[in-house]
Amino acid sequence: MANKQLIGVPAPFGTLTTTLGYTGVLTSVNKVQSHSLRDDFDKADLKNGDGSIIGRGATNRQHSVSVEVIFFDASVEATARSATKLAAMFALVLIAGSGLGGNPGFLDGNWNYDGGSYDGRMGDFHKYTLNLWRGGAGAEPAALPLAT
Repeated sequence: MANKQLIGVPAPFGTLTTTLGYTGVLTSVNKVQSHSLRDDFDKADLKNGDGSIIGRGATNRQHSVSVEVIFFDASVEATARSATKLAAMFALVLIAGSGLGGNPGFLDGNWNYDGGSYDGRMGDFHKYTLNLWRGGAGAEPAALPLAT
């Protein structure tokens, strides 16, 4: 997206500054095309003797996000193809530069890879969708470290 200009009320637009990287993949060989974040948590209802809800509790906040990327090279398609790598199971994936929610914000930071899909078709760029997760104990969801 070149030369962006907004008019009226400014709002987040595009994913231009968002980067994604993981083991074997540099942020300089892919472009984030889209991201879709989900904010979930466990809920418990407190009911009185009649079954009416008189209170609620929430715990275990978790975030999941799907990020679509396109791998590229500045000059050679074959290099872009060789730079295309699937993430390892539960690999740490770093998202940076979105600026959403401040710093570190709710999108930037480490995530655990939770599966994905790779889509290549005639007449279109190849796209890799990574499903990412973070949760665990603590005040805010965080990626879990890999166990050794």
